[in-house]
Amino acid sequence: TRESDSPVIFPFFDGVALNPSDAYSVAYDSRLRSGEFNVRHRLNERATLLAGFRVLELRENFDITDEGGGFFSNTDNDLYGFQIGGDLIFWTIRRCHLFGTIKSGIYYNSADVMAEAANSRGRPLSFVGGEDVAAFAGDVAAGLLIPMGPRADMRIGYQGIYLDGIGLAPDQSDNYSIFTGWGQLDQSTLFFHGGFLGVDLFF
Repeated sequence: TRESDSPVIFPFFDGVALNPSDAYSVAYDSRLRSGEFNVRHRLNERATLLAGFRVLELRENFDITDEGGGFFSNTDNDLYGFQIGGDLIFWTIRRCHLFGTIKSGIYYNSADVMAEAANSRGRPLSFVGGEDVAAFAGDVAAGLLIPMGPRADMRIGYQGIYLDGIGLAPDQSDNYSIFTGWGQLDQSTLFFHGGFLGVDLFF
């Protein structure tokens, strides 16, 4: 929450508040989802090449609110494309393996931008826009691989995903007009990282 001794005026998609408040709450969140299907070719006991199709979805919300209403915006990046990469086994401890994985690809990004200005005294003003652009995704992971049978492996470790050519919600306000809907996607980069637990299924 930001508070001031005087009304806070800020631009929002080519407009400003008619009755600005002296206190606003700001909320920003990102959600990333991913699914992929790969074909693998084992070079030897330690190295495997892979290639396949992958879908990534990045959704973001950026909201600025006060007691009487607020300004709401979100972006939806839907990435579709092909990737190549490989797995490398560094060390084997009985049936478990320490592994590293790297994957990258060029993607078609169908990006949507939405914004709304609302208050308790009138109809909301809103628009929906978007653009189709090229994007890049890179994925690096390392951890422990545990065989679960002939058709499944469990993986636990740490992963980083780098995205380029995507639209972030806070960056679009200077590029679109809420009155006309006209604008151009502001493309940015983003890096996610953290621990993971997953299962590989083989067909």
